[in-house]
Amino acid sequence: MAANDKEAPIKENAATANTATAKETIQEQTGVLDNRIKRMDEAHACFKNYTMAAVAVGFVPAPLIDLAALSAIQLKMVHKISSIYEVPFSKNLVK
Repeated sequence: MAANDKEAPIKENAATANTATAKETIQEQTGVLDNRIKRMDEAHACFKNYTMAAVAVGFVPAPLIDLAALSAIQLKMVHKISSIYEVPFSKNLVK
């Protein structure tokens, strides 16, 4: 019976440690999800802004000017989104 009394606190300590580890894991996962949501919101706002710019350029009746302007807008949008997601950006890769 004395052996069982010694094992009980060990089991309780292990359960407490597992609970603390689980709470830390949940907090870390919550932080990761919050970061993902923040990045998605920023990327969505970026898409909206650059889409509006592309629409405005699309109303220009000059055929070659809008082509150059739309290409520049798309290049800048890719650059902005890559910075949001912390992905290296190279103009040569986008071309």
